[in-house]
Amino acid sequence: MNGKRFGDVVKRLTMDTFAMNPVPQLFKPMLDVYANQDGYTGRPIEKMNMERLAKSERHTNQTSEIGKFLGLAGDVTNLSPVQIDHLVKGYFGWLGTSVLSATDMLTRPLLDRPDRPSATIKDIPVVGNFAETTPGHSSRYMTQLYKQAKEIEEAYATYHQMIKEGDAVGAREYAVQNKEKLAMKEVASSAKKTVAKLNEQSKIIERNRSMTPEAKRGALDNLDVMKNRVAKQASSRIFEVTGR
Repeated sequence: MNGKRFGDVVKRLTMDTFAMNPVPQLFKPMLDVYANQDGYTGRPIEKMNMERLAKSERHTNQTSEIGKFLGLAGDVTNLSPVQIDHLVKGYFGWLGTSVLSATDMLTRPLLDRPDRPSATIKDIPVVGNFAETTPGHSSRYMTQLYKQAKEIEEAYATYHQMIKEGDAVGAREYAVQNKEKLAMKEVASSAKKTVAKLNEQSKIIERNRSMTPEAKRGALDNLDVMKNRVAKQASSRIFEVTGR
């Protein structure tokens, strides 16, 4: 926790707690989706591993069946299942969360869905917003790695675009100004690939029909520990080099 991160957390909590956020509630959930950041927690709505997936496939084991169904029209609405869930919860709060949960309980057996992993405190409507379990669904390091990787990839793409356009001088100057970010490209890419493989294992477990909800929760928690460890190591190394 460095000074900048601490300041960002305090600012976000102060704005929300004392209703000092200048963005009207009518627009806030939509702006969250546009910025891909939960305005309350600061975490990305669409996770790092979802970037290359079709809109309809951007969901987790916590995504509602309504979100998944409406997400099938992602090519038309340009909204993924996780974004739809965020909008419902953002506009309707506790009521929206409760309706999604109740609908899930009714529709999953009808759709012949495999059992969900057993719930954690974070899965409880409203209460889950204020609780953190160990391991959590998403650690601070996963969020930080997502932001770092995005900055690094933008710098890398900008540098190569300059070369492609024949701006050799500009590319050299840009490379000097952003040498720390460019030097961390392989670290960020390697971490993302590892996390993506672990997420694939998570989805296999979620779809498993022979495992009990408790066994699924244990296996997913173990994978979360591994993902968080990878993210922590990569994020810390990137921070040491770039200072971000």
